[in-house]
Amino acid sequence: MGNSTGIKEKSNDTINTTILSRITRDIGDGLIVLDMHGRPIFVNPSAKHFLQKADIDFSDKTIMEMLDINVANDEIIEFLINAVFEKEKTHEGVIKYVTKSKDVRWIRMTTSFIFGDEDTKEKTGVLVQIADITDIQVLEEKTRDSASVFVVLMAAICLWTFLYLVWEHFDRPISPALMTKVVEAFGFVIFFILCKFTSITIKDMGLSVTGVGKYLVIDSIFTAVVLAGMIAVKAIMIKIDPSMFTKKAIFNFALWDWSCYIYPITVIVQEFLTRGVFHESIKRIMPGKHSDFWAILVSSLFFSAFHLHKGIAFMIGAFALLSVFGLVYRKQKTIWGLCIPHFVLGTAITMIFEIA
Repeated sequence: MGNSTGIKEKSNDTINTTILSRITRDIGDGLIVLDMHGRPIFVNPSAKHFLQKADIDFSDKTIMEMLDINVANDEIIEFLINAVFEKEKTHEGVIKYVTKSKDVRWIRMTTSFIFGDEDTKEKTGVLVQIADITDIQVLEEKTRDSASVFVVLMAAICLWTFLYLVWEHFDRPISPALMTKVVEAFGFVIFFILCKFTSITIKDMGLSVTGVGKYLVIDSIFTAVVLAGMIAVKAIMIKIDPSMFTKKAIFNFALWDWSCYIYPITVIVQEFLTRGVFHESIKRIMPGKHSDFWAILVSSLFFSAFHLHKGIAFMIGAFALLSVFGLVYRKQKTIWGLCIPHFVLGTAITMIFEIA
């Protein structure tokens, strides 16, 4: 009789486990049941998929063996240990989890105790519910970042306008060339502020190196073609009126100064700000099929405005060139190729057309 009862109880346990598996199979959230020693008793398919261990049997595993153990996952391990051994009924928190494929996921974890006997209130296990909120977390971060970028850049353009008006009011006490260095200093300050106060990633900033070799070749050819056109225009202008320039040579190397040596760094910072930060932020703020158009238009207008001290002709030229760069960036999604025409053509404008 006793043996029959034991067989019946074992059969009921098997049926209960089967029913539990069927009920939780199609649930989107991950469910893990741990015993009071922290070993998994039950793991539903969603949890296995999330942990990227769909084919692994978790029987007799520990928390340490169940998760991908690295420094980045210390927080989740501590959370589960606290859930097992602390007295509170419920734990809840948002935790970063790094999978074995190095993907970063954000999860909301909720734990509660399972009681075996209603009379004694004996704790027999811990129920862990896992909800993947990575998309929500990323969206919230991008929204915060876009707001930060908007505030910083609006503050920058207002401050620059104020400085320009002061410069004009006092009859331009410093040269336009020195004002250009002020603009470049603005760029460095904005760069460091945004790196400090936003979570913009390398990929978001257009610093990805995917396909960069191909783009370097394409952008170098584009640069050579435009440079040849600039040289041809200069030659024609010299023939029409040689007095238009201080020297009859195509390149006026007397205009090369110390700032040209740091210009490559300036170019990278400017491309990072124009394309990687401002362009991408506008796309997030104004989603839709025309987001790239608005991103190119507004970012080009914004940074051409920083050339206000060089006159309307230069501003129009800067806007046109920045718009072309924006179209190229839309296709390439990296700033590295664009740094070549930006540096070469930017330097050529100074050396060929003597615009400081």
